[in-house]
Amino acid sequence: MLWFWMKMITIFWHQIYSYGSMSIAYLWASTIIFSDGFNWSILIVIDSVLIYRCWTVFGNNWFIICFPLVLWGYCLLGAIGALYCDLAPSFQFEVWQTTQSATVCWQYFWTWGGIIFYVCNTMIGIYTTSAMVYKIRHAAKNRNSTNRLLHGTRRILTESGILYTVSSASNLGWRVIKLQLYDNEVAFDLQFLGQIVEPVIVFMPIIAFHLITIRVGEQRAGGQDSWVDSMSANIRSELLQVDT
Repeated sequence: MLWFWMKMITIFWHQIYSYGSMSIAYLWASTIIFSDGFNWSILIVIDSVLIYRCWTVFGNNWFIICFPLVLWGYCLLGAIGALYCDLAPSFQFEVWQTTQSATVCWQYFWTWGGIIFYVCNTMIGIYTTSAMVYKIRHAAKNRNSTNRLLHGTRRILTESGILYTVSSASNLGWRVIKLQLYDNEVAFDLQFLGQIVEPVIVFMPIIAFHLITIRVGEQRAGGQDSWVDSMSANIRSELLQVDT
């Protein structure tokens, strides 16, 4: 976050110093580009952590994570394509708009890049959370020694997973709504309101993921170590001993 704001301040003063007030539109576009890039980078990392945890809970079973890995790849491609199409016109726009990549950007990535990203991001959250909750629930049925701990972990995953999925779906819904707003050339005040709402929606998945970390930290501080602790083998062994 500190890097992000330092970068934006640097861009701001560079534009003011170089071009004066004529660079406001460029500065606004740069803010949107860096905001999207920062947010997408964090969500890609969060999805990686969820996939990794799903993999460890299922005993390093690669088959379980094949589907979310494919979705993660589409997330990465969608983010890279959308950011490229945002950044490329900033350099020699007259030359760029005559190239083949400009045609691809106009027809695909500017419209669908962000939507593809958030569709895959939402599906990853649903798949990994549901898989881990199912595994823990299945393990807790016949294990009395860690039954309470497993139920607590399952509750944390369910509550935080729902919040993360809802927030990702909200980002997807906002992308679709924003597409309609700008395509239909609605009133400027409605577009301005959308720019105020967007930062709140954009960072909701990040907040949801931090809530998972906080809840697990509270559980461990209360004397109940969690499966999230990679150094603890007790609960993991309980999970691995249950047939899938």
